[in-house]
Amino acid sequence: MPKYPFYILLSLYFISLAVEARGQVDDSILAMAELVKSYNHFGKYNPQEKVYLHFDNTGYYLGETIWFSAYVVTSPQLRPTEMSKVLYVELLTPEGRIVETKKLKIEGGRSHGEFLLTSPRLIAGFYEVRAYTRVMLNWEGSYFSRVFPVFDKPEE
Repeated sequence: MPKYPFYILLSLYFISLAVEARGQVDDSILAMAELVKSYNHFGKYNPQEKVYLHFDNTGYYLGETIWFSAYVVTSPQLRPTEMSKVLYVELLTPEGRIVETKKLKIEGGRSHGEFLLTSPRLIAGFYEVRAYTRVMLNWEGSYFSRVFPVFDKPEE
């Protein structure tokens, strides 16, 4: 007989711990839901643009052409942008100097262009292609960037 009250008290103790832990879980779920709501509200009234460039190759020789397609979307929905109409794409030397800047028209969230690597002042090295819109300049470090190796053209 004396064992039953002990088991009943022990069971009540574990039930009270479970109820207390459940309350903490509910609080964390509510806090997470509030965070998601705030994020969505911020994104709705402060939309950002994202740019992605799709290239035809991963490395180039001097004398070749870098071809690319650009996709400009509004985040977080990832739908074609309606905010910007001009995409700026820059080719930078290994030293960080801008060789050429393209101003491309954005239609339906897409654009395309090319850089010719035929200038006699270009040398072999790692060149950066950078792309952005004017809207993206409002957000620090939100431009697209990719580095490519450019090699001297082989004899054969």
